[in-house]
Amino acid sequence: MTQDEASQFQALCNRRRAGEPVAYLTGSREFWGLMLSVTPDVLIPRPETETLVEFALSKLPGDRAVRVLDL
Repeated sequence: MTQDEASQFQALCNRRRAGEPVAYLTGSREFWGLMLSVTPDVLIPRPETETLVEFALSKLPGDRAVRVLDL
């Protein structure tokens, strides 16, 4: 590992030790099969939200095409 890489790693460790979420450190988070970009300006997708999406989709009628928009 180069000195620059070691410094970058230490900086990430310090941010994590300070409580910053891993998703902000990596800049991405998987949700519902999609890789999403994550910054401190957005909410981090949570596993509980995937459960809610699955439940909501299970309540949609299955006999016709339905489009869903989450705002």
